[in-house]
Amino acid sequence: MKFFVSQQHLQEVITYCQHQYPFEACGILSGTFDRNHYIVKRMWKLRNELSSTSRFYVSEQEVEKTFHAIKQLNETILFVFHSHPSAPAVPSYEDVKHHIDPQIGMMIISLANTKPDVQCYTIENDGYKHCDWLTNSS
Repeated sequence: MKFFVSQQHLQEVITYCQHQYPFEACGILSGTFDRNHYIVKRMWKLRNELSSTSRFYVSEQEVEKTFHAIKQLNETILFVFHSHPSAPAVPSYEDVKHHIDPQIGMMIISLANTKPDVQCYTIENDGYKHCDWLTNSS
């Protein structure tokens, strides 16, 4: 299965993460399924209640409110994203352990270097692997 993330949505995620620096940013990308492809339609910003440089936490109420809004739009949660302000874009043990659902991808944005590094993963069986994703210009 492939995921399409528009250049606009990708830049929106990166900019949001940069604005939250030096703290970890977090959010959700929702979208639809079309002809064997998942297409990102929206970014949902979530507040990191820890204000931490190495962890994030979002209240259950905020998560449920966001999930409900996504369902109202007939969209699906495609990715949970978060930033690594000073670490590589690779899931940590905590990222894998606390991932919400193996059906939902994980996008990590590393801000450790001048150019942000964005990687996507599937999380399953206490491990992770890269997932296929592409950007387009729409």
